[in-house]
Amino acid sequence: MERTAKPDISLIICTYNRIKFLPECLDSCAAQDLPNDAFEIIVINNNCTDGTTEFVNGFIQRHPGLGMRHFIETQQGLSYARNRGIKESKGDIIVFIDDDAIVKPDYLRLILGYFESHHDMKGGGGKVVAKFESGKPHWYNKFSAPMFCSEHLKGDAIFKYKEGDYPFGCNMFFHRSVIDSEVYFDPALGRKGTGLLAGEEKAIFKRIQQAGHAIYYFPEIMALHQIDDYRMEQTYLDNISIGNGASHKLMYSKLGTLRYWMH
Repeated sequence: MERTAKPDISLIICTYNRIKFLPECLDSCAAQDLPNDAFEIIVINNNCTDGTTEFVNGFIQRHPGLGMRHFIETQQGLSYARNRGIKESKGDIIVFIDDDAIVKPDYLRLILGYFESHHDMKGGGGKVVAKFESGKPHWYNKFSAPMFCSEHLKGDAIFKYKEGDYPFGCNMFFHRSVIDSEVYFDPALGRKGTGLLAGEEKAIFKRIQQAGHAIYYFPEIMALHQIDDYRMEQTYLDNISIGNGASHKLMYSKLGTLRYWMH
């Protein structure tokens, strides 16, 4: 039976053929130490072909007290999936983690608490720590880690992001008041299937900052990001570098960061 009470917070997981890591992700989400009626989990299935549909439906059946819903978004692309998640969500606070992320039981409770204590905050994020399938690669360092390993390590103090610096999409959250009915994530940016475009969260955070709203970093709010061995291979590293370059060219072209999708 679907709950009628409105949750405080909506946790959205967009997934595309990541059944390898999705079970651990959902297990960590289901283990949150908030009351079940305080949060909802929304899984957006972006045309998965690897058994994700059956697994998620079974997970929901095995957790009948959990406010969890599953939707299939047929338009291919992470931005389409994220936009669908926003449209289906009910909470005043909207949280995104990746389908290969693991969060601690206090994850959502900390986010709620920081929104209550930081009244100027409209968006935020926290640490993203890489968990390598076969250990750190030999070339790993603090300069390569953000692009290739999606690590976001900004120290152990809370701070307000300056313009040009933003949370990572693997661990980010917004207040619904800045995600209005007309401007969402730009489908021209972000992953599409196996394509490696990016930048959709940078664009939306930049828009929030340009509107004068505060975005915070909280080191306690951490996501563990699982990294496949194939993501450390040279071909993937080359492709993600090309994808990031193409994304930034698109964002900072003639239309620039004012190019937001209006639906």
